[in-house]
Amino acid sequence: MNKHFSKDYDDLLLQIGRKVREIEQLKIIFSFPDSANLYTEFQSEYLQLHSEAEKEIASLNKTLLFISSKLEAKQTAVFETTEVGAVTDNVAIINSLILKINEIVKKQNVKTSEFENRSKVPMKN
Repeated sequence: MNKHFSKDYDDLLLQIGRKVREIEQLKIIFSFPDSANLYTEFQSEYLQLHSEAEKEIASLNKTLLFISSKLEAKQTAVFETTEVGAVTDNVAIINSLILKINEIVKKQNVKTSEFENRSKVPMKN
């Protein structure tokens, strides 16, 4: 019976360790384009979305860190009850903000492409 308990205990610790690693991989690291590289007409909206997205990403990463730390604590106190409390899932908000930022980048790219195409047309004298 002792061997069975020991195996179950070891399996539980392995599962918790796997979950901690999975959570670590869920953290978002995102590089935003520099607003100075955008046409001025796009900068204001971009900066607002950029700020909101950074705030939401930081909130998500903080939540993931909290859950991860609770799981790590559980590894040393397997038989104690661990309260996590309510967790806010803001992934849909982050995805929406990033889609909006991508739309601004697309508009930027279209405008740049149009400018480049106009500059290739030979001028008539």
